[in-house]
Amino acid sequence: MSPSVTPPVPTPFGWRLAIGLVGVLIAALSSGINDRVTEITLTDTLGVMGLGHDEGTWVSTAYAAAEVSAMLIAPWLAITFSIRRFAIVATAAFAQTATTTATTPVTKAEVKADKKAAKAEAKEEKADVKADAKLEKKAAEANADVAVAKADADKKKAKAHKKAVKAKTEAAAEKAEAHADQKAAATK
Repeated sequence: MSPSVTPPVPTPFGWRLAIGLVGVLIAALSSGINDRVTEITLTDTLGVMGLGHDEGTWVSTAYAAAEVSAMLIAPWLAITFSIRRFAIVATAAFAQTATTTATTPVTKAEVKADKKAAKAEAKEEKADVKADAKLEKKAAEANADVAVAKADADKKKAKAHKKAVKAKTEAAAEKAEAHADQKAAATK
């Protein structure tokens, strides 16, 4: 007779499982951020290299190819050299690359290009300010011309109204005089 086999007891949810799930969550978020790195920094990277967008698409392609290759070889390296050693070497390589990138000196050509770009931007801004001032001046002149034309029109209108009132007053006076003459002639 064979001994009876008892089914395995499920492990209760504990700290170890929670920490593992948090680690998986962080890894997934880091992977998503990592995928966006080249897209976010591509413009700056191309500017430093002096490349246009079409010429610089190889940068994101090379990054994606290296990422896929690393995904393929990482499990083999982890099994061959142990996860601990693999993680230590990968972390040290990442830290060395980040430090080297951050402390890379700026070349004279980059400084010169930055100064040239700043001068061009300042010149363009100055030209924009001048153009805005000219437009404001023309607008003020146009508003003044409109105000003068309106004042002239108002004067002409007032003059015409004054003439009309004078003509009506004279016509009424003539009518009254003619009426008075008729009355005088009728009473004689």
